[in-house]
Amino acid sequence: VIVGSGMTVKFFPLFFVRQFDLSPFGLCLLNVAEPLGVAIITTLNPKMAEKVGSAGYAAILMVLAPLMLLGVTCLSWFPLVALLFVLRTSTARAYIPLYQNIVFACVPAEHRGKFAAMTAFRLSFF
Repeated sequence: VIVGSGMTVKFFPLFFVRQFDLSPFGLCLLNVAEPLGVAIITTLNPKMAEKVGSAGYAAILMVLAPLMLLGVTCLSWFPLVALLFVLRTSTARAYIPLYQNIVFACVPAEHRGKFAAMTAFRLSFF
């Protein structure tokens, strides 16, 4: 799942064009909304991690993202699908700083480079 997690991202524009006849301008608006959503959810990370713990909050985000993706594929009302798409992308990307924080806190300094190399290797595929 982790290695293939970025595969669907490349096909979202095609999905929106085919399912909702979305214009190129509409696709651009979705692409603008995605990083804004990531910025908003990422600012919530410290507060939520303080309440439920970094690992717990990262797990919540990692469970919510696929559920929202399921909603994107099953619903037919475009405004709700677009909102779920932006929220899904935001939650799927917001756990990354939490993961890095957990690695920084739990892994000895001499082994952190190995984790960074594995992450870079994994991200180089997609």
